[in-house]
Amino acid sequence: VYSAGSTFTRCRYFGAIKATGTKWTGTNSYATGGIVGTISNTGTGEPVSTIEYCANYGTITGGIQSLGGIVGYIGTVSSTMAARVDKCYNRGTVENTTEGGYSGGIAGNLYGNYLTVTMSDCLNYGQIINPAEGRDCGLVGYSNSSRITLSNCWYSYISSTGYSATADFTGADVFGSSEDTAYAETVGKLGNSYVMNSKEAVPMLQWEDENHEY
Repeated sequence: VYSAGSTFTRCRYFGAIKATGTKWTGTNSYATGGIVGTISNTGTGEPVSTIEYCANYGTITGGIQSLGGIVGYIGTVSSTMAARVDKCYNRGTVENTTEGGYSGGIAGNLYGNYLTVTMSDCLNYGQIINPAEGRDCGLVGYSNSSRITLSNCWYSYISSTGYSATADFTGADVFGSSEDTAYAETVGKLGNSYVMNSKEAVPMLQWEDENHEY
């Protein structure tokens, strides 16, 4: 998607995506995500882009600049742009094989001094893998914008062992040393949009649970 103002609601991905490439040279700024690859504006005054109530179960791999469990890249270079990522989670593996690439459980790269992004009630418990030269984190792989706000977002303590861009933000925290207990506690903190998956004892969005009484 190369146009701001898009809305993605109640989307899920279960497959496997493999993006081809070996090294980011600074010009091939391609991105892949479980729900959205790229959101970028084409001008000024465009509506806010929204990704909400989405989940990625799939495996995202490749050798390109930015990989994200939900969205690969949100960015703008020369004009203002705003996006909102709300109540989304990733449980799939995100593995970037490129040197200097970015990987995140929710977003790979939030780029641009003119970019404003709010991320709330998001969760990652998928594993994030990146080369030593790259940057990876449980929620956001990389951002150079000072206008990124995270609120009540969580990622698993086993999700990432590399560079932690998320540590630069307030409103994001790591959960757990005991997975079973941590999942239930975290669902309680995320509010009524999430429930526990009774078959697997892991979090899921309420709308995914066919047995839930609304």
